[in-house]
This record gives sequence, structure tokens and C-alpha cells, in this order.
Amino acid sequence: MASNNWFCRSCDYSSVLSGKSYAQCGNKREHKGKSGHNEGQGSPEEGPSFGGGLDNEVRIVLLGKTGSGKSATGNTILNGGFFESTTSGSSVTSQCTSRHAQRFGKEILVVDTPGVFDTSSTNDVVQKEILKCIGITSPGPHCFLLIMGLGRFTKEEEDSINHFVNYFGKDVFRYFIVLFTRKDDLDHHGLTVEDHIRTAPPNLQEIIDKCGRRCIAFNNRAQSPACHDQVKDLLDMIENIIRQNGGNCYTNSMYTEAEKVMKQREQEIERDREKEREIERKEIEKEIKQKYKQRFGAHDESQNAIEHRVAELESMRDYHVHRSTTLERETREIEEQISYEKRQHGSSNPVLLSKLRQLELERKNMASGIGIAKENEIQELRHELKRMRKQAKKMEKEKEIMYQDRLKQLEMKCNQYPHPRQEARTEVENRSGNLFSSLIDCVKTGLGFLCKLF
Repeated sequence: MASNNWFCRSCDYSSVLSGKSYAQCGNKREHKGKSGHNEGQGSPEEGPSFGGGLDNEVRIVLLGKTGSGKSATGNTILNGGFFESTTSGSSVTSQCTSRHAQRFGKEILVVDTPGVFDTSSTNDVVQKEILKCIGITSPGPHCFLLIMGLGRFTKEEEDSINHFVNYFGKDVFRYFIVLFTRKDDLDHHGLTVEDHIRTAPPNLQEIIDKCGRRCIAFNNRAQSPACHDQVKDLLDMIENIIRQNGGNCYTNSMYTEAEKVMKQREQEIERDREKEREIERKEIEKEIKQKYKQRFGAHDESQNAIEHRVAELESMRDYHVHRSTTLERETREIEEQISYEKRQHGSSNPVLLSKLRQLELERKNMASGIGIAKENEIQELRHELKRMRKQAKKMEKEKEIMYQDRLKQLEMKCNQYPHPRQEARTEVENRSGNLFSSLIDCVKTGLGFLCKLF
């Protein structure tokens, strides 16, 4: 079922965030449905599924010579100062760098390449930077964005493109888009990107033809809504590329091998996080158990003392009842004997009379309220035990609530971790751990081939 949520091409307005309006970007027509979809009338046609890697992700590789505007273009795509950029012709990005942001409802990953097109870089440097790019964009990019200025297309640029294509294979052209920077210069002269292409030299025309004539121009200084529109147009072109390629990202044998390594590392990260989570869970359980141990200890000690006293009183009460019954029976028997002797001998036995007096005295003492007092005390203590048992249940409930709250906090903390794939990409980018070495091993045959190209 299609979602009713949609995003503005001009300002990242989302129909989900009802507090926003077209006043933010001034593009009333956009918010009322540039594609013929008014807010609340359903979403535009959904784009293709960007298979592989993280869900709903668009992976873009920036290519181009030093000073072509790769970093500035990356910032425009991601809508922020993600890459260091300068107006000079010197290279700002010295190493393969990736940044990501969410725009237009998609997670966009942009990889800014360093001197891949710089012939002054050594083979070893170029190879390792390309390998980083492969690891970061695995299982494969959705687009290779060839960044070019409006100036002369040099032999150096042409050779660099050919070397790149020789390494990745001619199929890479199916995922190429040529992006010309300084669109503002074209606008100033009343020209379009099509006008510029018509005047391009034959060798550049040939490359553009191999790319399926997918070209776009960017003004990296543009403000909203024009800045947002050009990015949305680019994403639309990338969606078309994916559709034309059966919904698949670009891949080759090295990407296939690299993806195995990345998936393995991703699984290791997930296992490590699960172990860490279990350790923290046990620590929480231990901490809460220790916290309530003293409270439960004092409570149990008091409860045990009361239960012992109740048992003692009940034993005394039972003895009192039993003794009272015995006294009553013995008294009756003595009285019967005295009555019998009186009838037979005309007098009573003094011994029996003395014993009868003792029994009556004992019965009198037992009837003095001592037994009733013990029964009252038993009832009071039983009420206290009932209260204490309720209190124990309450403490158990409080303990469980505290435990569950701490588990929720732990879950929230774990949810803040970057996606395992993103963490693996960072390791590749920083060459930390053994992941980069594993990538080198898995594609070493390809690297050997690369040595012959440069």
C-alpha cells in the first residue's frame, strides 16, 4: 500500500510534520503537489527499491579532477557543510571521505574521492583510495557522478575516465551521470546544459553518449527552492538509472567479494553489540538486586520474627484450649468421686477435696482473660503479616518496574548506535582494525590489475 507521506522537493517539507507549511520555502505550488499530488491526496508514485546495503539508501560516488567542485557538489546534495570545500583549484579532500544525510525520504550516502583522477598520485595511494570507495559503497553504488567544470575538457581527464572504466568495466557507464558545475555561469549567459553539450569536443561527446546522455548542471551557490529542485532532479535521474538496470546497484566481482567481507564484519559488530548489551543487562540486574537486598533483608527478618511469635502464641493457645478441656474433664471426674464417697460413707475424702480445689483454682486462673489476650495478639500479628506480605509484593513490583525502565534505557542507548554497516564503513574509511586488510586480501587480484592501468 502506498504511503500518504510525501516530501517537498524545495525544502524537505514533509506532510508528516503538520507544523510546517509552504511558507518555509515559498513554494506553494510544490506543497500543493508539483507532481499533481496535493497534500493529503496520497503520495506520488514510489521510486524503485534501492536493493543492497541499508534499506532506502542511495549511494553516490563523486568523480572528477581536483578543483572540479566535487566537495561543493556533495554539500549541495546533502544540504550542509559535510565536505570541506574551497574556491581555489587546490585539492581539499586528500582521502576518500563519506558523509550521509536523510533527504526527500531517503538515506543518501555520498563518497567524495580524492586524487583518483590525479595523475600525480602514486599507484599505491590511488589503489587504496579506490579500495576504500569499494568498501564504503558496498554492495555497490547507485550512481557514479562525474563532476566537470565548464572549462576545457583535458586529455588528462579523458585518460583518467578511461583508466577508471578499464578498472571497473564498461558496464559502469550504465550508472554514470555527468554533472557540470557553475550552472550560474550558464544562466548568466542565457544558456542551458544542452547548449553547453552541443559545443563540447567529440571526445567528451563520446563519453556523454556512453552515459546515455545523462547530464545535469548544478549551481552550488543556489538558494532554496532552486537548490533543492536541482538535487531532486538528480535523485530522479538516479531512480531512472536503477529502473533501467532492473532495480540493481552497480556491482562487479570485486564488489561481490568486498560485500562478503563487509557483511561478515557487520555480523561481528552485531554479535559484539549483543554481548555488550547482555553484559550491561546483567550489570543492571545485579545492581537492582543489590539495591533491594538490604530492604528485603530487613523486611524478611521482621516478618520471620512475627511469624515465629505467631507460631509461639498459637502453640500456647492450643495448650490453653487443651488444658482447659482436660481440667474440665478432671474436675467433673473428681466431683463425681466426691459425690459417690459422700453417698457411701457419709463424708468426702479430704485428698479429693484438696485436688478439686487445685483444679478449680487452675480453671479460675485460665479463665482470667490470659487466653483471650493471646488470641487478640495473634489476630493483630496476623494482620501485620498480611500487611507485610502486601508490602513485599509492592517492593517486588517496584523492583520489576525499575528493572524494566533500566532495560528500556539500555534499549534506547543501543538504538542510538549507528547501523552496523555504517560502523563498518567508518572502519574502512579510517583504515582501523583488520577490516581494511581483509578487503585488500579479498580483492588483491583486482588491485594487481589496477597496477597495470596506472
